[in-house]
Amino acid sequence: MTDQDEPNLNEFNADHAAATPRPVKRRAVLVIHGIGEQRPMETLRGFVDAVLGEKPASPSGSARPRFYSKPDSLAEGFELRRLVAADNKRRTDFYELYWAHLMPIAATDRLTAWFWMLLARWPGDVPPRFRPIWWISWIGVALAVLLALASIFAFATTGIAEGSIAPKLPWGLAIVLAALSITIRAYAGDAAVYLSPHPRTVESRNRIRSAALSLLDKLHASGRYERIVVIGHSLGSVIGYDMLTYAWQRASDRQREAVAGRAPGKPLPAGEAFQHAESVARNMVKTDAGKPRPGIEQWEQATAALQEEQQAEGLNWLVTDFVTLGSPLAHGDLLLARNRPDFDRRVAESELPIAPPLLEFGRYFSFAVYPKAGGVEPNGRVLHHAACFALTRWTNLYFPCRWLVWGDAVGGAAQPLFGPGVRDVPVATRRWNGLLAHTHYWTMDKRDEGKPGDPVAALRSTLAWP
Repeated sequence: MTDQDEPNLNEFNADHAAATPRPVKRRAVLVIHGIGEQRPMETLRGFVDAVLGEKPASPSGSARPRFYSKPDSLAEGFELRRLVAADNKRRTDFYELYWAHLMPIAATDRLTAWFWMLLARWPGDVPPRFRPIWWISWIGVALAVLLALASIFAFATTGIAEGSIAPKLPWGLAIVLAALSITIRAYAGDAAVYLSPHPRTVESRNRIRSAALSLLDKLHASGRYERIVVIGHSLGSVIGYDMLTYAWQRASDRQREAVAGRAPGKPLPAGEAFQHAESVARNMVKTDAGKPRPGIEQWEQATAALQEEQQAEGLNWLVTDFVTLGSPLAHGDLLLARNRPDFDRRVAESELPIAPPLLEFGRYFSFAVYPKAGGVEPNGRVLHHAACFALTRWTNLYFPCRWLVWGDAVGGAAQPLFGPGVRDVPVATRRWNGLLAHTHYWTMDKRDEGKPGDPVAALRSTLAWP
């Protein structure tokens, strides 16, 4: 081959660069399952089937599948896969935070202690929506005690007629208690372990939270994604809330160190989005009567603009959305605190993040950072350690509950406790006429399609690309 026959590599590279498509937008959706003996990928596959509209096509079919199952290089085990939506323009990778194997079966004494902790309160310390359950539980305890005493009396008493049911009471009571124990320990036991800090539960709580933080850190460090969506169902929403709380504390510390490390006299500019978000937050929580307050749409727009601005300044925080389904966080004053005053105290102490974030001095969810090398002027302002929801939108889906069994008694509106920046979305299902709907947030039912409150439609709307 002569020199004239050799290809012009410069022209080839230029043509190749011109033909190279723009990078595909990518996001990660991290799904956290709820209580019970969950199998790996069971929740994630059902969720993705509902969100994408149909199940994957069969290998012999000509239709393109809605998603592909690929290896999950971020998982610490071999049971999990990454489900990738087949979209060439906007790609979504679905991951599962699987934690069931890290949760021990609750010992009877721990379950009893947690149950007693919930019952051993004055009626005034029980949220109104749970007072009927509280009274029913006390009546049940009283009946169980009476039944046990009657059984003991029956065995201790002579002259019992042949065939009387009284001598059989202890066996019947044992069978009932055994059945209840198996059922409650398999489901409520997870909540008893995770929601009750105790020397015997701390290790399990730490293992689950460490696994959650590790996976979220890997998603950030992978460099694949421009945004991350965290979705938690049932107890998984509490785990997601804790994950964001602790992950943001680390990100906030890194941001503070970076700003403090800047040379004196070179402060970060006070961004417009920063000032606007704090202004919107102040107006949302103000107590002035008769003055209009910003709506949830304004707050969500402010959080999106603030996150974009903060990322431009070097903050590595990609979680744009937190979605809770049937979340016990709606009852945080019962499950995360002793009562409502104790819950409010924890919020005021910046222990429990809210939306909008806690405003220090009634004005700021940020603080000034001064240079390490000394100086009288601050290097800039950074978000405080409880301000994760200044950057992350929170959407809460729930089935309104009636008579404890219709709808979802576990979930509920989160805004009354966690602030006006939470978007509460009530949904409804015709499946089983709404009976025990806690597990039906992504259950497709033809009778729900096109109807107000369709849970799958609401979930799809929440996950729609902006």
